Amino acid sequence: MGPIASTASATLDPPAAPLLLGCLRRLGSRVYDSAGLAIIDAGGDVATVKNTNKVVDLGRQVEAEGMPSGTVGIGHTRWATHGRPSLENAHPHQDCTGRIHVIHNGIVENYRELRAELIARGHEFLRRTETEVLPHLIEAAATGDLARAGRGEMNTQPGACSHGVQCPG
Repeated sequence: MGPIASTASATLDPPAAPLLLGCLRRLGSRVYDSAGLAIIDAGGDVATVKNTNKVVDLGRQVEAEGMPSGTVGIGHTRWATHGRPSLENAHPHQDCTGRIHVIHNGIVENYRELRAELIARGHEFLRRTETEVLPHLIEAAATGDLARAGRGEMNTQPGACSHGVQCPG
């Protein structure tokens, strides 16, 4: 399991990306295969940046591609338990709409059943990791109150885990 970091600020200062990168560096574990960020900008768009190397490499990538603007974000380093180490399987993961982003530590013990149920209901999966079911579960349960949907779905998962969830307002 890897570190989870999140930040939110009501002002335009400080930007989320450098804060998250600093948190991930300080929380850093040596046994992870990827790192990623999802940052919400002032317009409600989400920039996602992922890397299959160390957090320092993610920082270099962000600097080279341009620092995502925004003061709200989540970040994670992943150690693969399901799905091979790859850019596609790196966190954060998103729902079908691309609005709900999730980072997760732990194992979703019943992910195969949940995935099959969600696919039957029309959800599309792009990755091979159990974490990807989580944003889809929230999406399926959301009827206007995202926070309530998130708490409800996450509390029904067997096993011990932690999550970070974000969605633009």
